[in-house]
Amino acid sequence: TTQVSTPTYVSSDPVSPSAPCTPELRDETLFDIKQKQKNLATMTQELKRINGKTPLIPRLTEAHNVTLTFEELIYQAPNLDVMCRSVENYWRNPVHDEVNNLQRLYTIPKRLNRTFALTQGLKQELGEQKTKNNLKSTGVSTETLASFVTGFEQEHEQALRAYQHNQFETADQMLAGLEENDNPSELTAAIGLLNTVAEKTKNTRNLSTSNRIFQQLKPTIVNINNGSFSIALETLRSVADRL
Repeated sequence: TTQVSTPTYVSSDPVSPSAPCTPELRDETLFDIKQKQKNLATMTQELKRINGKTPLIPRLTEAHNVTLTFEELIYQAPNLDVMCRSVENYWRNPVHDEVNNLQRLYTIPKRLNRTFALTQGLKQELGEQKTKNNLKSTGVSTETLASFVTGFEQEHEQALRAYQHNQFETADQMLAGLEENDNPSELTAAIGLLNTVAEKTKNTRNLSTSNRIFQQLKPTIVNINNGSFSIALETLRSVADRL
């Protein structure tokens, strides 16, 4: 018998009528169903472990029930025609898109926790006198950075509220905004490097060396004060490495 390659059908690309309805295709379909059930179970367990009751559970359960229905239809088909129709309907079903969506959305609680931890860490760091002094010595405005952190906090709150109100796609988009360029993680790294540079230049006996370093850093400081942390990080890393 010829080996049928695993179909990569999604709901928008249903099985073509010419796809041979063979025992192999039936087995591949059942294998796909089992994989989805395993993925959905893993996601459900993970969500329950993170935060007990979660608003995404009903969607995971619903998708799981869809796969169970198709599994039964295929196993209990009285003849080849009925079985083939069930196989074809399975590959056309929106459950494929839904499982893909859920694989992205189920990470939201973890991402919310991470963003919250980062913003709280930034608030604490910016409240420390040593950091304030170091940032001031490099020309970075702590007030400006504090306002960025407030903005991050507000975005996090909005994402959390969206998630709690079952607006999962909205929460996902908001979190993506907090994870892309110039995010809390990059600001945290920038402050750490500025602390290092300030401490090391403070201990430099040679005043012209420290002046030269601060001259070099001027464009970078402007970037940080403007909220362009991604660009600033590259320069900061190379300066800190050379000190």
